Amino acid sequence: MKKLFIKLPLLFLTLFSFIGCADIKRENEYDYSLVEHLKIEWKDLFSQSKLGYFVYIYQKHCFYCNELKDEIIPFSLSETYPTYFIEYSKEIPIGEDIESTLNKRTIEEVFIKGVPTLLGIYNGKIDFNIAGLVEISDKLNSFAYRT
Repeated sequence: MKKLFIKLPLLFLTLFSFIGCADIKRENEYDYSLVEHLKIEWKDLFSQSKLGYFVYIYQKHCFYCNELKDEIIPFSLSETYPTYFIEYSKEIPIGEDIESTLNKRTIEEVFIKGVPTLLGIYNGKIDFNIAGLVEISDKLNSFAYRT
């Protein structure tokens, strides 16, 4: 009986651990192939014909980028605001002081903090440059409610 009282809590703890971790490796509903027609190259960052648009920079194997897929892809497909995609490559400069990129008009003046990054471009210049899962999710949610 004493062994049962010891094993029972261990069994519940093990079971709870498996149930609690089930959501960590969830499958994404959306895939980047759905936005293939919205992919652009880094060199074309400022070449889009729209007055204002977002550019989402990601890597296919980035954990946080994959966590955002189910938000950024339907946002772009809903045409709430024009959104383009750039898959990260080494040609995209990385830096810390992303605030210094605001109002810049050429790719030589722009860098990102890392992936995922969301750039807002308005009237041919950088309006915002944000990095990170929470920051991008908040921006998409706040923007979706304004339009």
